[in-house]
Amino acid sequence: MGQVTKFIRIGIADKNDNPPYFDKALYEAEVDENEDIQHTVLTVTAKDHDESSRIRYEITSGNIGGAFAVKNMTGAIYVAGALDYETRKRYELRLAASDNLKENYTTVVIHVKDVNDNPPVFERPTYRTQITEEDDRNLPKRVLQYYLTLVASDSLNENETIIVINVKDVNDMPPSFPQQVYERTMDEELAVPFPIMQVVFLSTYLILVTVMGWLLGEPWVVAFAVGLCVYDTV
Repeated sequence: MGQVTKFIRIGIADKNDNPPYFDKALYEAEVDENEDIQHTVLTVTAKDHDESSRIRYEITSGNIGGAFAVKNMTGAIYVAGALDYETRKRYELRLAASDNLKENYTTVVIHVKDVNDNPPVFERPTYRTQITEEDDRNLPKRVLQYYLTLVASDSLNENETIIVINVKDVNDMPPSFPQQVYERTMDEELAVPFPIMQVVFLSTYLILVTVMGWLLGEPWVVAFAVGLCVYDTV
């Protein structure tokens, strides 16, 4: 009786019994705070020992304000919302890779880079100070107040503030007479004491002096001269 030999080919199907895995437990990247929406920051891919598995990606935590998103088929993480360095400088995302049966995780840290997008800021809109006229003898006279505009620039943006400088007067000028000699003729019958005249002296402050007469009407007094000396506190 003859023998018959048959060959049977048995194929072994791969079973999805291995979870996806990442090459690193931590990925890091940087992005400018003014980067465009949809800009890809980095791409994180996982691997799977099971050939038939299809890996999908998802951000599970740390995505504050929805600043980032991930393309679930490729693992590309991109900008999805507004970024602001002054508000948040660092995001720590937890990224999951799943093959529908098993999953694994990795951490993605994204550092937001500061961009010169804010102008300089002064603490006050107006600054006030005071100097005396003696601080600078070259200052124009009769100018009691100066308004200065100060501009601060960081090469891209600028801001300005107002500086008000009040000039304090110093009592450094002696009083002066508008005239060297004052004359007046009086009636001898006037009652005494009687104001003869008022003299105004030119100074920082108005000085008014009244000259009084007592000897008017005396037969031996025909004329007299009065010497006035005026001084201020300095």
